[in-house]
Amino acid sequence: MLGQRDNVNESRNYTGGYATYRYADKGARMAGGWAMLVYGMAAGAALMYLFDPERGRSRRALLRDKMVGMSNDIGETAGKMARDLSNRAEGVIAEAGSAMGMTGEEGETAGGQGGMRSRAATASGTNR
Repeated sequence: MLGQRDNVNESRNYTGGYATYRYADKGARMAGGWAMLVYGMAAGAALMYLFDPERGRSRRALLRDKMVGMSNDIGETAGKMARDLSNRAEGVIAEAGSAMGMTGEEGETAGGQGGMRSRAATASGTNR
């Protein structure tokens, strides 16, 4: 008899687990259905708002202007970032060259004078 009770309990646990699984699955499907309903209602309200016969044209124009402005802002920001990165890279290269005693022009040393007189010396007429 002890073995028969074990089989009964096992089948109940299995059936109960299966039923719980089925109900959980149904709940997940219902939640997805409600979400789709809410999304559909929101999309319908947005379309109704934009295609209103009386004020829809001005709302669409305002939306278009805001999108164009946002696009321009994004383009300007991207350009600024590109210039900034380019300038930083040039600075790193210049500092690396300076650390190795090189500059961008031939014949010049790290001091930048290269044996030539400075502007101040040229203007005053003195040669250092």
